[in-house]
Amino acid sequence: MGGATVNHKKLFDMLRKLRLKMKRNALFIKGGSGIGKSEAVEDEAIDYSKTINREFIRWNEMSTEQRETLLAPDSNLDKVHVWVDMRMADKQATDLLGMPDFTKGRFVEWKPRLLFAVLSDPRCSATLFFDEFNLSQKTVQSASYQTILDRCVGDVTLSKDVFIVAAGNRIEDNKTVIESAPPLNNRFYHVTLMVPTADEWIDYNMSSDFPEPRLWGFLKAKEEYIHNYKANQKEEAFSTPRRLQFLAEDLKGVTDDDKATIELYSVSGCGPNFGELFLTYLDMAKKVDVDAILEKPETVVPYLKEPDLRYSILTTISYKCKRDNEKTPKALVVAEFLSDEDAVFLVRLLGESVGKKAILRAIRSGTSWEKIGPKVEPIMSTWERA
Repeated sequence: MGGATVNHKKLFDMLRKLRLKMKRNALFIKGGSGIGKSEAVEDEAIDYSKTINREFIRWNEMSTEQRETLLAPDSNLDKVHVWVDMRMADKQATDLLGMPDFTKGRFVEWKPRLLFAVLSDPRCSATLFFDEFNLSQKTVQSASYQTILDRCVGDVTLSKDVFIVAAGNRIEDNKTVIESAPPLNNRFYHVTLMVPTADEWIDYNMSSDFPEPRLWGFLKAKEEYIHNYKANQKEEAFSTPRRLQFLAEDLKGVTDDDKATIELYSVSGCGPNFGELFLTYLDMAKKVDVDAILEKPETVVPYLKEPDLRYSILTTISYKCKRDNEKTPKALVVAEFLSDEDAVFLVRLLGESVGKKAILRAIRSGTSWEKIGPKVEPIMSTWERA
């Protein structure tokens, strides 16, 4: 397969370095289905737009009239960064090359698509993302040779601040992958994106609009369900980082008591094995008197040996603190009896449930800092810098 293997953080760093060096620095990202390849590229593009003080806009969400307006001399093209997501699996060569124009007298000229007319404007800053690249037809891949290497589309040359990225599945993940030819491969840098760890996915979900602590604890205990796809499997539903984020959205506002809804979304989205284990996980802490643990935090110790039960209890503690903030100091005492890793996890849960600023104040004051400060300093430093 070749190329380097990177996690999401390293991919972000590589995208930024290649973008800033630009010339002939196209990147091809391969990886399993649903692990966040396109999201990683888009996140970097959004961040880049902020660094250059431009508004981030999505080409696919614009009307034809809005797109045409960008070419006007007095348009705001010099104030925006354009995100172009081209799904190459259903494209034809003419989607890149344009169409021949026979109205120019004795010679035939190629009329570029509106997209490439915009991307060739010197004012344009953009990310051109060829998704599902190795599911595209050979003719489409051939049409991209010049675009990838020389940053040209026919007679049109792309603006200096147009960054090209491609992505696709690995052959072992998708039988319909069409291997690209060596000359085309040689035009790219190649990386394989790793499946995120539970902590990496939790970090992503925590900063999203749909944080779901119940999934955090479950995935800490059952990390294999971050990406539960097996080659040649017959099950249609399986868990991936992307599907887990969808599940987090679906569970917003759904309480633990609504088992029917939780089962519906988790089984239909992530598969029956996932759904059964997730429901079992949610029920685990109900077998333990969590309120008694909060009153006598040292009693948590006997439950720490079994990961599923341990994380279920910690998640339940955070929910109890969300409903009653007065329980938070007692929850922090529980952290004294946890390993450093689990203490950080509980504090992260409490930060989501009660609020990061409130948890920072609680830990920095009184005896909490003396007892758990050194354990949770990494997450506290991150919050204070944010």
